[in-house]
Amino acid sequence: LTQNDPMAAVFVQSHMPASALLADLAAQGRPFCLRRFHAEPARGVSGKLTWEQTMGAVTITFPLVSDGYKDGSVDVQMSTYHLQVSLQGKKLAPLSGVLSGVVVFGKSWWEVREEESKLRVRGVDTSTKKRTLVIHLTKLEHKAWLQLWHSEKGELAHPLARGRFSWTAEMHEDVQEDQKALSALAPLRCGICDGDGKGDATRVGARSGVADHFVFSPDDLCVGIHASQTENALVIGIHFDGEALRVAQERTGLEDLLAADVWEDQLCIFLRGDELNPILWARLAGRVCPEDSAWCVTTSDRFRSRQRECGAPAPVLEVRLTKSSASQGRWQAMFSDCWQHRLMLSNYGELEELRWLFDSDAAARQALAARAARGEVITFDISDEAEGAPDEPREAELAAAVLTDDQRDEVHRRLHAWREERFEGLPGARLIQRSDMGLQEQGFASYVSTVVSEITQRIGCSGKARWSTALGRYSYIH
Repeated sequence: LTQNDPMAAVFVQSHMPASALLADLAAQGRPFCLRRFHAEPARGVSGKLTWEQTMGAVTITFPLVSDGYKDGSVDVQMSTYHLQVSLQGKKLAPLSGVLSGVVVFGKSWWEVREEESKLRVRGVDTSTKKRTLVIHLTKLEHKAWLQLWHSEKGELAHPLARGRFSWTAEMHEDVQEDQKALSALAPLRCGICDGDGKGDATRVGARSGVADHFVFSPDDLCVGIHASQTENALVIGIHFDGEALRVAQERTGLEDLLAADVWEDQLCIFLRGDELNPILWARLAGRVCPEDSAWCVTTSDRFRSRQRECGAPAPVLEVRLTKSSASQGRWQAMFSDCWQHRLMLSNYGELEELRWLFDSDAAARQALAARAARGEVITFDISDEAEGAPDEPREAELAAAVLTDDQRDEVHRRLHAWREERFEGLPGARLIQRSDMGLQEQGFASYVSTVVSEITQRIGCSGKARWSTALGRYSYIH
């Protein structure tokens, strides 16, 4: 139907239903939501300044004296590791200094919060406004700060202020420029950043600006899932590819990317903003205490071999569920029903290699043709003394990148025969198909067939969908 009728194809893609299983989540009551990662120390106080932290962010609060505050009188300047706050042109020492860690400038913000309060003066109650300056700093690294300010007493300078060792004068100039860029103060955004704390980190319109699509999905990041249990708890681990997760962290922090909802008998782990396509959804075989749930980001060697860079252990999100008193002990099975998202490609390296060969061949042919057009003599000199621009590849390097006709045919054959293969997930888990699956994605036809089968089983109808003028869409009820 979708191949013969373009309008039907557009309709199916726009109205691709989510699994009925996931639709039941809304009817399960309010879950216990895991959104922030606990850090120690959780808070600190220095005079009037108070700061609190999670593994992903630091929030600073400071009361403003009413007599000294006017609209527009607060100026907050920041670099990646230095904070400077001024009130009516005067620097506030308690809020200015070198930070203990590194922050993401574009994800940090500040605001002045006002709160009505009553003040009793000479026996008369008067209304006044209590103003508090709030500065929210998003950490670059997912880790705890031992203190808010960097201490240089008997210690080295801040790591970003030390710079790199310069072997030459040119390197020294580059280091100086880098230091200026890192330490340069700039006005910090006033007002809460969009999506902060609300969980739309994945929905930023990077795919052609379409709001219904996402920058990251589980099959871009996840290489494995595991589950284990003790007498008192369940532990579920979501393993990520380290390189892919670093790319994601360049756009958003882990606290704005990862989320988990826990019910007494269910668990849902997902990327924030993409709740309809969870990484893992499970109905538990017993009961747990949602309020006692905890999570953390750590590392594991369990799926190290699936990393693109096998030299480092895989980062893993571990969710720990505490069994209720009536469900203590070993369960015969941890889940009575379990669904998971598809994982990353296991043979992407082969596809990347084939694409690289084609790209290198095209670039080398273009460069050789350009040199021939300029009348240059191509000698294929491979000696170190060969003349040419230092940034230009030598003729021998270009010639080595050019594929022969037989080689191109072989690459074409391998590319045509390539089929995606994905890492295996949790044993026994069923596969969740994305609700925004594209027409060209592998498995689209089988997913449509599965959805049709589910619908016909639910409504007791069979046959092809027909256009319903009353509904304004295709319908299986006719």
